[in-house]
Amino acid sequence: MVMKRQKEIKPFWLRNGIGPGTIAMLVLLAFLLWQRQQQTHPVAPLPPSPTKTHTSAPLLREPKWLLEHADELGLTDGQREKLRVLQRDYEQRTAALRQRLDKVGKDFQRFMDEAQRKGRAMTVHEIQRQAKDLSSLSYLMAQERKAVWEQGLMVLTQKQRKRITRSPSPLD
Repeated sequence: MVMKRQKEIKPFWLRNGIGPGTIAMLVLLAFLLWQRQQQTHPVAPLPPSPTKTHTSAPLLREPKWLLEHADELGLTDGQREKLRVLQRDYEQRTAALRQRLDKVGKDFQRFMDEAQRKGRAMTVHEIQRQAKDLSSLSYLMAQERKAVWEQGLMVLTQKQRKRITRSPSPLD
């Protein structure tokens, strides 16, 4: 009796060209974008037009962004001091988390580089396992950033908050 070899059925994502390499690159891209966001980048000044009172400032920045735009926002000395204290406390509170996140990110990068260098195919499970700590720490950092951003917004007046929050309509 001759047994026929059954054709292996591949998952949908493998049949359509989304392999472990693509997934690894997506995870790496997410990490690199997060890391880039951590670096200080020059931000375009607020628009001078009084009719357009908002910017396209991304949500969830740190209070130092508000301080960098203190003149454009018309912050008082008291507001500036409150934001400085808030930024200092945030940096102290998240120092260990940021260091751990940086270390885990570099470890993950080394893992990905080594796998690519060796030409080793990785399963989604391997990538997910390696990225688990990175994802968890990124989530915690995002929660911290969200909390401090909301605290920073509370220091501002309603008019100042309007200048930096996104408009519900592009026609405003």
